Amino acid sequence: MGEVADLLARAAEPTLAAIRKLEARTSPPLRPVVAAIRTHLFEPGLTVERLTRAAGASKWVLTGFTAEIGITPWQYVGEARMEIGGRLLRDTDLSVDEIAYRLGYSSLSVFQRAFRRWCEMSPSKFRDLSRRVPDLPERYFHWRWWHQYDRRSADIQELTAHIEKHYGLTGR
Repeated sequence: MGEVADLLARAAEPTLAAIRKLEARTSPPLRPVVAAIRTHLFEPGLTVERLTRAAGASKWVLTGFTAEIGITPWQYVGEARMEIGGRLLRDTDLSVDEIAYRLGYSSLSVFQRAFRRWCEMSPSKFRDLSRRVPDLPERYFHWRWWHQYDRRSADIQELTAHIEKHYGLTGR
């Protein structure tokens, strides 16, 4: 295995372990869908249709996925890719372009837009922030934390004030 593949494997392991746990606890009709997500996560051009075929499932089963898991299979793929991308940005010196390619995104701009939606900042800003703010809790880099709060909430304002005061950085 090459050095880049090693870095990707290390960054992906916590996410893939979480997917395996999800696979074990989902209802039997959904297990092939979760297994297909785990198996095809990094494939370029992955679509819902390809995921459905790989799982040998119907689109109706995907509706059950959304009902049981709370997000669509495609959102789940995006979340998994972003978690891995965040680890790669934080813990490696791989270029943003290389990370986008390794995660299966069709272009750098598609990855950058997805990443900005995930954690409210560009991949480069995330890398800079995660390296320059060592006391910033890990939860601030997870999309669920950002999306559970209104952007005007006291938590977001407090975080932004902390970053600006101590590090001269802003989230965007």
